[in-house]
Amino acid sequence: MLQRSRTAELWLIAAAFLAVTATLWGLGRFFDEPVLSFMGLMTLGSTFVPMPADAYVVNASKFIDPITIGLLGGAINSLAVVGERAFLDRLIDYPIFEKVKRFIGTNRFVEALEGQMFLGLIIAAASPLPFEVFRFVACARNYDRVRYAIATFIGRGGRYYVLALGTSRFIDDATLPWIVGTLVALFLLGVIQSIRRFRETPKDL
Repeated sequence: MLQRSRTAELWLIAAAFLAVTATLWGLGRFFDEPVLSFMGLMTLGSTFVPMPADAYVVNASKFIDPITIGLLGGAINSLAVVGERAFLDRLIDYPIFEKVKRFIGTNRFVEALEGQMFLGLIIAAASPLPFEVFRFVACARNYDRVRYAIATFIGRGGRYYVLALGTSRFIDDATLPWIVGTLVALFLLGVIQSIRRFRETPKDL
């Protein structure tokens, strides 16, 4: 009965993310308002669902001010990690989570930075490091929610601001599709590599 209740809660949280994403994106398209469309895509792109958020940022930088992108991107990421925390709190008793924790234990970045989780989250959020791994660690180790959200805002907000500023100043309209395509390709390669490593995680770790 408890397992069934947790499953229902998982579906409810996932449905809430999808509903917010679809509503914001739909309103943005209907009213031709890029900020709303950007918020919708970033809501989904800020979760564990594999989505190329950097590509959204680069593309949106031609329509939205970089400061707005940084603030909105950071804020949406902060809200998303709080929702993910609620999701993973209910997922922790499922067998799949045991393999996830073993996968986390094989990551050398985590071993090096776990003692400085706040700084580690900021660095991972702002850099090409695999941020998802750090997010799993923060949830699995019951890291403080407020500090988790603040670190995510600083790291992701700063990253998106720099990306948007650089694109708006140095990338022309003809080059933009190539940049976006490259970011999507790199993102997909990263997802494939992460899945491969996850599947190869030894069962006896």
